[in-house]
Amino acid sequence: MPPGSFPHLCRVATNGRLCKAIADYRWLLDRGYPQQAALNIVTERYMLGQKERMLLYRCVHTSKCVQDVALRHLREVDLANFELIVDGYNVLLTIIAALKNEGVYICDDGFVRDLRGAKLRHGEREYLLTAIEIMGKYLARIPVRYVTFVFDSTVSHSAKHAKITAEILGKLIGKKIHYELAKKVDTTLISHSKNNDVVVASSDIVVLLKAAKIYDLAGRIIASFMPSRISMNILCCLA
Repeated sequence: MPPGSFPHLCRVATNGRLCKAIADYRWLLDRGYPQQAALNIVTERYMLGQKERMLLYRCVHTSKCVQDVALRHLREVDLANFELIVDGYNVLLTIIAALKNEGVYICDDGFVRDLRGAKLRHGEREYLLTAIEIMGKYLARIPVRYVTFVFDSTVSHSAKHAKITAEILGKLIGKKIHYELAKKVDTTLISHSKNNDVVVASSDIVVLLKAAKIYDLAGRIIASFMPSRISMNILCCLA
């Protein structure tokens, strides 16, 4: 079972229909069905809503994909003396989704994901600040050497969000926090990961399959401070 799977948070028994859909979708993917075709088949068969369809799309992968991610997935105790490169919006927005109780899910690769969009919404500034503060509490206890955030430069106010994140975290954990703005965050994260001293924190599956060392920062933060906000453990449907 992947390092981030949290088996003690397995709470899916009440949704047998969705569990069957998840298992069937995995079965189709493992047999080479195109993703959209497999989604359409399972959506129609089980009469899935838009949110349930998105859950499958974001949280269920081929068995090989899951195995590949597991090989790169580090535990908290493995982080000593590494530099942590954080996918800024990806991690913060998942924490915000948990704070707002919008639904976060332990996916089949052990990473925790949300189903919201990739941008901060109007009126979420206070949630952003709270997410940063919670992240600071967590980062203060793990022995990484440096922390660098990468924010999407195409998102409105991203420079401001990056600066606020670095300033607040710097004060909370007592070390300088670096940040970068990039037009293609996934490419930047993957490029950083070529350094043997770097661990990438993201739940973007493209990044997870290409980065050498990965860590589920959002998932660990949520499991540590808000475990009751995890809506479902996909792994329980595939056991």
